[in-house]
Amino acid sequence: ISADTATDVPAAVPSNGKKRLEINATQETWVNVTDVNGREIYSKIIFAGSRETIEAKPPFNVVVGNASGTTLAVNGKPMDLAPHTRVNVAHIKVE
Repeated sequence: ISADTATDVPAAVPSNGKKRLEINATQETWVNVTDVNGREIYSKIIFAGSRETIEAKPPFNVVVGNASGTTLAVNGKPMDLAPHTRVNVAHIKVE
């Protein structure tokens, strides 16, 4: 096993100043993440039953296109999308 193998690293808080965003889709959803300068760093349709994980340096903005069919966690801590949702689209700023 190579020392470079990321699969041996536990899903802990990243130590490089980045935050880990975990996206779980119970329904098809679209997720877009932009950095503090508005540059798109992630944009993808995620299918029901799928999980995606990205790491990004905060602050960054997340838009979830199907908030009722998606759960998010930042560094393992679940986020409540309801206060950030209008017409089933959530807009969240991760600090």
